[in-house]
Amino acid sequence: MHISWFFKSSWILQLLVGVGLFLCSFYIEYKILQAFIAPPSMAFFLSLTLEIGKVTAIVWHYHMSHLSVSAYPGSVRLISLLFRLGLVFLSLICSQLFLNDRLDRPNLKNVKAVETAAIEKRLNDDLKILDDQHLSQKETMIARHQAEYADLKAATDRTITKLEALLLAEMDNVVGGVFKGPRYEEFKQRLDDEKIAGQAALEKLQQRQAREIGQLSLNSRRLRQETLSMADKKQRQIIADDFSNDERVNDPYIVALLKVTESLFAATLEPLQFVFLFSLLMSFLMEVGIVLAFSTITVSIAPVLKAQHESALEEEVLMTQMGGEARRDDMAHQAAMDKISKAGKQTMEKAEQSLHAL
Repeated sequence: MHISWFFKSSWILQLLVGVGLFLCSFYIEYKILQAFIAPPSMAFFLSLTLEIGKVTAIVWHYHMSHLSVSAYPGSVRLISLLFRLGLVFLSLICSQLFLNDRLDRPNLKNVKAVETAAIEKRLNDDLKILDDQHLSQKETMIARHQAEYADLKAATDRTITKLEALLLAEMDNVVGGVFKGPRYEEFKQRLDDEKIAGQAALEKLQQRQAREIGQLSLNSRRLRQETLSMADKKQRQIIADDFSNDERVNDPYIVALLKVTESLFAATLEPLQFVFLFSLLMSFLMEVGIVLAFSTITVSIAPVLKAQHESALEEEVLMTQMGGEARRDDMAHQAAMDKISKAGKQTMEKAEQSLHAL
C-alpha cells in the first residue's frame, strides 16, 4: 500500500509528540514515586514499567478493537479499559503533586529566610543597644559609687582628724605628771568609736553599691533573655506560618495575572486556587496528549498494518500450500520411482531365474 510523504511526516511528528509527553510523564511520575518508594531504583523501574504499559495498552487496544468479541472478549476489553484509566489517573495525580509542589508559593523559603534574617538583625541591634545601655548605666553607677565612697571617707577622715587633734591637745594638759585623765579617755574612746563606725559605714556603703551593681547586671540579663525569647518566638512563628496572605511567596507572574483578572472581570482568585486549576489543566493536557498521540497514530496506521498483516498471512498461506503441493508431488514422484524400481527388480529376478533353468 502506497503511503504518501505527508502521512509519513504526520505519523513521525505525532510519534515525537507522544514520545515527548511520555518522557515528561515518566519523569514526573518517577520524581513523585521516588518520595514514597525506596530505593530510587525501584521507583525508576516501576515508573518506567507503568508508563510503557500505558502506551502499550493504548496501542494494542486500538489495534485489536476491530476484532470480534470471540477474538477480543468483553472481559479482556474491560480489564484493558480499567488498566488504561488507572494508569492515566495515576499520571494525573503525580502531575498534580509535581506541579503543585513547584507552583504553590515557590518563594516561600526565600521569604522565610528574609524574615528570619530581619529578625536576627533586629535581635543583634537590640542586644547591642541593651549592652550599650548596661555599660553606660554601669559606668554612671560606678562613678556615683566612687563619689559616694570618697565623700563618706572624707567625712570620716575629717572627724577622725579632728578627734586626733583634740586627743593630742589633751595630751598637753598634764596634771600631776599624768595626761591620761577623764577627758583624754573620752577623746580616745570617741576616736576609736569613730574609726570603727567609719569603717562600718564604708563597708555598708560598699555592700549597698555591690547590690546595686548586681541588680543592674540582673536586670540587664533579664532584658537580654526577654529579647532573645521574643526573637525565638518570632522565628518559631515564621517557621509555622504558611504566608498564604503574603504575595511575596507567590510567583510574580501569577500575582500579576490575578491582579489583571481581578481588575478586568472583578473575579477574585487566590494564587493557590489558580495553581490547582493550572496544574489540573497541564496534567489533563499531558495525559490526553499521550492518549491522543498514540491512539491516532495507531488508528491511522492500523489499516496499513492490517493490510500488511493480511498480505503477509496470504503469502504465508500460499507458500504453505505450494510447499504442501510440492511435497505431495515429490512423494508421488518418489512412489512412482519406487514402483518402477520394484518392477525392474522383479523383471531382473525373473530373467535370472529363466537363465538358471536353461
